[in-house]
Amino acid sequence: MEKTEKSLANHHEFVKQTAGPTNLVIKPQHVDELLKRVMTSLIEMQYNLEEQMDNTKNRLLMELEDRCRTDVEKFSNNTTM
Repeated sequence: MEKTEKSLANHHEFVKQTAGPTNLVIKPQHVDELLKRVMTSLIEMQYNLEEQMDNTKNRLLMELEDRCRTDVEKFSNNTTM
């Protein structure tokens, strides 16, 4: 058990010494490709968001329509009695 704890402590110390902030260097020849990928992802995200919003709007409208129909039916039933 003690050996495992010491090994784990050594590992944590190693991680502390080796992990740290790194500088990201993007080569100029890769910038266009990265921008294309980012733009493609943004367009896909926008499309998905618009689709989700449309689905939500339609679902809410259907729920509202059902509620209104139920209320009208209740009112009609009450007035005919």
